[in-house]
Amino acid sequence: MLIDGKTLRAGHYTFESLFIKMVSGLPWFSIVDIFGPEKLKELLTDDVIRKIWPKSVQEKYNYVRKRLQEALPDTK
Repeated sequence: MLIDGKTLRAGHYTFESLFIKMVSGLPWFSIVDIFGPEKLKELLTDDVIRKIWPKSVQEKYNYVRKRLQEALPDTK
């Protein structure tokens, strides 16, 4: 399955392109239910956020990324 990383492609989607489509169109609570906060913190990279459209959603996820980094500091 693409979403769990066991498949590299599903049609024309890669995991990253599917994730970007999901965060662009699904409600926040659905994204958190699917991935969880720790995984979201890992997935919301600068590169991924730059690819999100529209710009207003990009700005939302920049904010979310910052808050996740504050709430879930690295333990390494």
